[in-house]
Amino acid sequence: MPDEESVSVEASAVLAEDAATSLGALSDTERAELISIITQMGEEAGDKDRRQALQDLPEGLGLTE
Repeated sequence: MPDEESVSVEASAVLAEDAATSLGALSDTERAELISIITQMGEEAGDKDRRQALQDLPEGLGLTE
């Protein structure tokens, strides 16, 4: 039996699709604001790995073109 804290493949796929749809629906202004927030979080991150992950996040989420 799966662990209660596990997320099924189907549920995670639905979540990813919903997130992609929501991000794709952002206006240019909203997209720029989200990128700015993520960038600021990266600049403030004390941990090198966290900082790198945040720097890579906008591209990974498809927010940059």
